[in-house]
Amino acid sequence: MAYDRPNYTQVANIFMDKYMSSCSGAETKVFLAISRKTIGWQKISDKISYSQLRKMTGLCVNALKKAITELLEKDLITQWQVGQNYWYDLAISENDTVDNKTVSENDIVKPETVSENDTTKESNKDNNIKKANERLKPYLSLAKLLYILHKKVDDKYLNGKDTQPIFEKWANDIRLLVEKDDRNVAEIARVIRWVKTEGNFWFVNIMSGKKLRLQFSKLILQMKQEGKKPGSFKGTDEELHGYDKYFKGKQ
Repeated sequence: MAYDRPNYTQVANIFMDKYMSSCSGAETKVFLAISRKTIGWQKISDKISYSQLRKMTGLCVNALKKAITELLEKDLITQWQVGQNYWYDLAISENDTVDNKTVSENDIVKPETVSENDTTKESNKDNNIKKANERLKPYLSLAKLLYILHKKVDDKYLNGKDTQPIFEKWANDIRLLVEKDDRNVAEIARVIRWVKTEGNFWFVNIMSGKKLRLQFSKLILQMKQEGKKPGSFKGTDEELHGYDKYFKGKQ
């Protein structure tokens, strides 16, 4: 009997190579179900009910809700509500990559093998870190703007966390948005102000630089279609660059 090749749904390599090992069985089931309902039907996003997800995954309601929450926290999916319905898409960019380098015995440095060359390598590494930080500087203000506008509505946002590493991560995503996706800083700022206008349903869905980059084409198109102006908060230099002082006593 001839073998009939079945239809298939593509699953992102980045999910299997990088994220799947840290996901529970329930989370993996939900991610695959959303992949089937979106990528499997050549859609960017889809309206998916709990009953559909339960039927596809075999999970009870509580397990399903927990898995969705975990996937949202890991930035693997996006969920937003329109009326009584929930829409989903995958929060994994085609630009995401995995470092496939494997560690061998030769990569393990023994104390007796350390030489002056190793000291030079460490110095070069420090210089590379400094260069990377310099590269992020133009985008840190946009990362802080994203934080500040959200903080004005939710004053407990990121309380108790070291925000500088978070800003640097967001800044790198915004850098990629400029350098890789060919967006300009001015339009990114306008989109951030529009997204973080209180009442905008994207407000709670764009909580990181990664999400901003992933959804940017959709955001700027919707902003232009709706004809909405960016949020009224302009942000002074003190607010954008001296956020520690600005929020002193508010956290």
